[in-house]
This record gives sequence, structure tokens and C-alpha cells, in this order.
Amino acid sequence: MTRNRVLIGIVVVLAFAAVSVWGWARLDHDGDGGHRASIRANRGAPGAVATPTSSPDPPPVPTTAPELAPPYPVGVVHVTVVDPTRGVAARGGTPAAAARALPLTIRYPAAAGAASAVDVPDAPARRGPRALVLFAHGLALADHTYPRFLHDLAAAGFVVADPEFPLSSGALSGPARSDPVEQAADLAFVAGQLLDPATRPEPLRAVDFADHLAVIGHSDGGITAAGFAANSCCADPRVGAVVVLAGALGRFSGGWFTTASPPLLVMHGTADETNPVSSSQGVYAASPGPKRFVLVEGGSHIGAFEDDASRPAVVTLVADFLRASIAGDAAANARLDADSNVPGVLLPG
Repeated sequence: MTRNRVLIGIVVVLAFAAVSVWGWARLDHDGDGGHRASIRANRGAPGAVATPTSSPDPPPVPTTAPELAPPYPVGVVHVTVVDPTRGVAARGGTPAAAARALPLTIRYPAAAGAASAVDVPDAPARRGPRALVLFAHGLALADHTYPRFLHDLAAAGFVVADPEFPLSSGALSGPARSDPVEQAADLAFVAGQLLDPATRPEPLRAVDFADHLAVIGHSDGGITAAGFAANSCCADPRVGAVVVLAGALGRFSGGWFTTASPPLLVMHGTADETNPVSSSQGVYAASPGPKRFVLVEGGSHIGAFEDDASRPAVVTLVADFLRASIAGDAAANARLDADSNVPGVLLPG
């Protein structure tokens, strides 16, 4: 009897030992030992193979075509916008009016076609986002004074709106006279019409405009642009950049660059027969904000910005300045020094 009990006890001990050995083997395989093996496999350890538990997700399929690089084909639309809240004085044989009518030419990147020197009337616009650029012409000048400059700026990717000012445009009847303060209000009205999808022309309804706009002015229009951007009487908070071409400061009642100092680019032709270079130097000196002054070597008052010899370099600089200032384009900003120094054409002032 005692012998049987001893035999039973030996069997129980052996069975317990076998179970323990099996359990420890499982723990080393499935527990921490297996975890270490998994880490080695995931790190690509020699001889280790990681077996994915599921197939990776496929890359997303683009829903729209990528934006192509400029130059773009250019569309153009002609409309007249009317500000009923402000009147206009008589001009020669044109009587005074209770409302202010502004014939408006808008050039923009077109959705289809090849880049060319031709503006395509009422072409569908290329989708944005786009920066709106307001252009102020000079005294007794007009849209037809700057067709290549404005076309090339639109081909570079901007929507360029160019109103004929009622008292100063050379395209309207009667003797022209300077009117920069009212013209700054004209620019504000045009901006409101174009930024509102309900009032902009049909070809531009689908454009997504940037939060800030730019203003460019030439000569007397440079005074208008500067006032619209940086005079305390009428600086518009929507302005994110201002370009003054052969312009000056004057005619506005407030302080210059005291309440607003958007990034400023000033350009002037060294052979300007109308305005002295010192007038542009005065604009540049007045601004405490980010600024750049560039001379167009041998450029006349208009030819500095329109002639084939200088226009491509001028447009390249202006376009990169606007991209850097409005869109925060770091690559465009990095190009500005080289853009501003083109031997025989552009010279930093």
C-alpha cells in the first residue's frame, strides 16, 4: 500500500514538471521573447521578415489637375461698374453726374488655350487661388497705354483690374485733370465689386481670390496707389502689397505710412522725361516697412514698363514681389535680389 502511494506521488511530480516546461516554452515564444522578435523584424534585422497583416491603403487619386506653371493664356472682359454713392464733376463737354461710372478692363489667366500675346474676350477663367491686382493709370493715360505690361502680369497668374478714372483717363472725352483722392475711392469700390462673387463679371465667378489684394500705380496713378495703400486718410486694409511706378507722394490729407505700411516696390526709369527719379526716392524713403527700390536703366516714363527691352524683367520682378508679399511664396522671395539686378536693364536703387 505504501509502495503504491510512493509510485503515485512520483507520477504526479513528473506530470507537474512536464506541464511547467511546456508552459515556460509557450511564454518565451508568445510573450516577451516573441515581442523582441517582432521588433527585430520591423526594424529589418538580418534574417527577419515582417509579414503585413493587411494590404496598405492605395495612394489618393487627385480629383483636379495640378496647376500648370505660367505664362498662361490671358482672358479679358470689359464692363462698367457704377458707384451710386459718389458723383463726378463735369469734364469739358461731359456734364457732371450724380453717380460715378468706371469703365473697367479685367485681364486674367484663362482656363484653356496656349499662352500668346492676344487677350481672349470673355474666356473662362483658370481657377485660383488668385490675387487681385488693381492698376491705376497715369494722368491723361489709359488702359491702352499699358497693354503689354498688363497682359504679361495676367499671364503670370494675376487678375488685373484697370479702371478708367472719370476725370483723368485719356480714353474719356474732355481735358484730363488729376483726381487721386477720388481715384483711391474708385479702387476701393472696384475691389468690392470684384471680390464679391455676386457682382463680379461672369467669367470670374469661379475664381477664389486671396485674402489680400495688390495695387500698382503709374505716375499720377502712383500717387493714387500710394494713397490707397498707405495714407492715413484712406488706406485700405485689404492691401497686402503696393507697387509705385514713376510715382510720387501728394494730394492726400493724411500722414504717409503712419497707419499702414504694406510691402512696397518702387521703380523708376533713369531716362524718365516726365517725373524726376527723386519723386520715387521720396516714396521709398517715407515707408518704414518692407521695401525695395529699383531703377530701369535707360527707361523712359512709359517705356520703362512697356518696351520689349525692359518689360520682361520688370514683370518678372513685380510678379515675384507680389507672390512673396501676397502669397508668402518663399521661393519667389528668394529670387527678388536676382530679379532686381539684371545687367543693362534693372539696377537696385
